[in-house]
Amino acid sequence: MAKAGLASSPPTPVPRPLRPFVGFAKLSDRAVSTVRRVLDDDEAFRAHVCTMIELADIADELDEPSLLYLRRPEGWQEALAEHAAAAAEAEAAEAAARAEASASRRLEAVQASLARTEDELEPLRETVTTLREQLGEERRARR
Repeated sequence: MAKAGLASSPPTPVPRPLRPFVGFAKLSDRAVSTVRRVLDDDEAFRAHVCTMIELADIADELDEPSLLYLRRPEGWQEALAEHAAAAAEAEAAEAAARAEASASRRLEAVQASLARTEDELEPLRETVTTLREQLGEERRARR
């Protein structure tokens, strides 16, 4: 039913700056920048994109920041900034968790290495003790 609405809506020309990117599955950073500029500058096109999203019933497939950027309700910039701050906080928390996990793995490796070294060191300590005793006996025997 939503698809029929798309077919019956009058075609809206794609703004000239976006024409080179029509049909791209993934946009380059340059292309994304161009799309943002067109959406910022061309309110009619942005409204058309919003209408097409509603008609196609795909709004639930977009994240909230994307919908805020397109629809631009009252206070959208503050809400978008809050989403950006939350995303940055989540990314920082993930980075901290990765760093902690990495440090934990390195600590475990160092502890395992230390345990192996201590295991290797014990027979050497016994050898040193034996050699010191023998040296002491030799010194006493020479006196």
